[in-house]
Amino acid sequence: MARTITTGGAFARRFADRMPYTITVEPWEGNTNDYGEPTYGASVTLQCRIQDRTRLMRDAQGNERSSTTTIYVAGGPLRVEDRITLPASHFGNANRPIMNIANMDDRMTFDHAEIYL
Repeated sequence: MARTITTGGAFARRFADRMPYTITVEPWEGNTNDYGEPTYGASVTLQCRIQDRTRLMRDAQGNERSSTTTIYVAGGPLRVEDRITLPASHFGNANRPIMNIANMDDRMTFDHAEIYL
C-alpha cells in the first residue's frame, strides 16, 4: 500500500517566501524487490529551504555523527528510509542518504519536516 506524503499546509503558507528550493521525495514502500533492493513509491516534489550548517547529532541508529545540511520541508511526514533528490543548484551529491528526520506538528496535525543530511 502506497504511503501518502502531504504537501503545503500552514507551514508552506507562512514561510513560502523563505522556501526557494524544491526537492523530490520518493517514499520507501517498506519492502524490497526480487534483487533485495528497496522499492519506492511515486515521487513527490516539495518546497523547501536548504541550510548548510554543521551540527553534531545522532543518526537513526543512535550513533553520533556530523550533519552538514538541514532541509526544512513543507510536506511529509517523511522517514529516514525515503529517498530524496536535491536541486541541481545545490553543490555536492544530489542523492545523499538521510541521517535523521524530525516530523513536526502544530498541535492539530502534521506541519513540516526537518531533514538532516
